Amino acid sequence: MGTHLVIETCAAGASHIMGTSMPKPFYTYREHILPAREQLAKRFPAAFMRKGEPEKKPLKIGIAKEVMALVKDIPRKVVKRAISDYCSGPKYTKAMVTGAARIDLDGNQAGNVSAASEAYARAREAERQKHYHQRHASRQIVVEEARP
Repeated sequence: MGTHLVIETCAAGASHIMGTSMPKPFYTYREHILPAREQLAKRFPAAFMRKGEPEKKPLKIGIAKEVMALVKDIPRKVVKRAISDYCSGPKYTKAMVTGAARIDLDGNQAGNVSAASEAYARAREAERQKHYHQRHASRQIVVEEARP
């Protein structure tokens, strides 16, 4: 007779067809995340600085939801990763000082940095630095072993 497809709904509410798998999109830093950061800097210059600019300002808590509501041409996951990338690194950590003004998409003050937020930013940067040094130390060992 006819062909029947079995559709299953996972706990998160997403449906998929049994026996088939749809490949998840794969986003790379150079091809997706970095260009998305540049787009955010162009569209919201009061909030997002371009990569390499000397200073960053702390962003309003929940700004990602506002950005995703306004930016429809970039996948949500890429927007989230671009904002996460923007909020990591030594320049953003340096800006995360207790009492410093947080800014919204228009550059207006939207709250202040709490002591807990400052501590979290510093811990996150320390962890990022630790992973960076571990990766580069292992690369150095491989290079030294390859030398004659």
